[in-house]
Amino acid sequence: MNRIKKHQGKFLGIFVILILLEGVFLLVQTGLFDAVIWRFKVWQAAESGMPFQMKDMFPFSWDSLYLLHEPYSDGYELKEKYGLDFTIPSGDMDTQIRLLFFEGGQLVKVVKLDKFANDFALSVEQIFPDDTFVAEKKNGLDFVYIIDKQE
Repeated sequence: MNRIKKHQGKFLGIFVILILLEGVFLLVQTGLFDAVIWRFKVWQAAESGMPFQMKDMFPFSWDSLYLLHEPYSDGYELKEKYGLDFTIPSGDMDTQIRLLFFEGGQLVKVVKLDKFANDFALSVEQIFPDDTFVAEKKNGLDFVYIIDKQE
């Protein structure tokens, strides 16, 4: 009987570890992990008052980033304006901004951010890794705005 209980504990432990690993995998695959890291880094930047470059906020390989402000858009406006070729589904929440990361003209990642906690100026659509930003807290929210645009 004790041997059965001993093995049940091992199987339960393995099962819990597998569930946790699957959860981490889903966070990474859906871009949610990047959104959580972004939130933490913006909070740190707002607390310190120090400027930051976007390449430090999203440390994977990318050469341009496009902000899709329209919640239910498939990105048609960005495709037309910047000559981009990509396919994404229309957004599913009107409270999100989508960040579309490209490398060599190919879409490599989409990260969804809460638009009420992350305020990018509506005029900002295209961002490069070396663009410098500053985060500032207003009314308990973190706001981000550009201060040095790479041309």
